[in-house]
Amino acid sequence: MSSARWSSWLFPRSVAAGPLAANKYKCQLKAIDPADYRVSFTAVEMTRLEGIFAQGVCDWSKPGVNQTGVVTWPSFGPHEATSCSIDASVAHKR
Repeated sequence: MSSARWSSWLFPRSVAAGPLAANKYKCQLKAIDPADYRVSFTAVEMTRLEGIFAQGVCDWSKPGVNQTGVVTWPSFGPHEATSCSIDASVAHKR
């Protein structure tokens, strides 16, 4: 196979205009909008597409289903005592 015809780095989400980050495991769906495509569809082609994608197509402009923001790692490093800290003098009086 020629790499000029079939790029080895392409994957289905990128072909479907998905984000390069690939951090959306399940996309929200929207109805097919012919204006989203660089080609024109005939009425027969639109009917076929709507049959194939009856639930809709990915809406990459919205967050993924149940997608959350980045959660940072917890820190186990040194910290300053706060008012919530256990009083060491009380903790050792058992």
